[in-house]
Amino acid sequence: MDYTKYRENVLSKGKKRILALDGGGIRGLFTVQLLKRLESIIRERTNDPNALLRDYFHLVGGTSTGAIIAGAIATGKTADELDTIYRDLGQSIFKSNPLRFGLFRSKFDSAPINAALDAHFDDMLIRDTTELGIGLSVVGKRMDTGSSWVVDNNPDGKYFSPEKGNNGNYSLKQVIRASTAAPVYFDPEYIPISDTQMGKFVDGGVSPHNNPALQMFMLATMKGYKYNWDKGEDNLFILSLGTGNWANKIPVHPDKFSLFHSAKNAILAVLSVMDDNQELNQCMMQWFGKATGPVRDIDRVIGNLESELLCDVPLFSYMRYDAMIDRSWLARELGITHFSDQQIERMRAMDALDTMDLLSEMGQKYAEKLIKPEHIL
Repeated sequence: MDYTKYRENVLSKGKKRILALDGGGIRGLFTVQLLKRLESIIRERTNDPNALLRDYFHLVGGTSTGAIIAGAIATGKTADELDTIYRDLGQSIFKSNPLRFGLFRSKFDSAPINAALDAHFDDMLIRDTTELGIGLSVVGKRMDTGSSWVVDNNPDGKYFSPEKGNNGNYSLKQVIRASTAAPVYFDPEYIPISDTQMGKFVDGGVSPHNNPALQMFMLATMKGYKYNWDKGEDNLFILSLGTGNWANKIPVHPDKFSLFHSAKNAILAVLSVMDDNQELNQCMMQWFGKATGPVRDIDRVIGNLESELLCDVPLFSYMRYDAMIDRSWLARELGITHFSDQQIERMRAMDALDTMDLLSEMGQKYAEKLIKPEHIL
């Protein structure tokens, strides 16, 4: 394999850029609208009407739905192509089948997502993406060992070569499928780790890295990962894209008890841990880096940390784009007032096909009003 282009672009010294993409199911369609705006900024800046997102960023990575987008970007898809891919994926993957839903089987058949990933990524291996000259990272969760797995295409990585492991020989579509195997929604994905060991993988969103930005900063700068990128606001820019968030408000009924309420509370507790991880990631990123544009308050006590850094100098420049799927926020920030309460509630689901146009509209309005060229370093 010829990794010259990768070494010259990704492993060389100089300023580097990371694109980190959250999980969120069909809400990835919101993310795609942001990518359209980013692509247009890059094309105007470089005076190249055919410039791709992968031409600008040195490392792109994602979790779950973000992993699909990251893989598509790395393999050269335009933002418009991403939009088409996402709508087609949504229609095939999240097609409702009431006969499948139950306690002992996943909500959706895995065959459509497997077929869709096969159509877009064919027989490409992780090591094949290295020849494309861009860093690619996919976040998954290995259930049989309880560990987060970050599979990337750095040829200098500890487990990349067959002699040391076999990460480079993993199927790209299988690794992405593993990252999207959301519990309840899809069956787990099984990947041979060695001749004698099989790994059981579920959605990377149940790891601490549904927002993979912090993990990607670690990947790029920790010595063990072998990227060895320089830290500093002028050396490293991290752009993080969400799929929409909201404040969960759960009614309190202290006198109610039933097996149903206990099961519901258990599910809500798991989801709240995922939300907590998301908030902690966001807090760390704003604490470590220097924002290139407005960032939101973490909470009412610490604010947005704009005037507070963990270190004497920023470890990177940083921008986070994400929308609140909330009536008052949408009206105030985007001028969207015609979404009904029922539609807004549906938009928060990861599998609501009837919200695709709403998610696109929200993303387009967000991109138009809130993404500025000066934010993108």
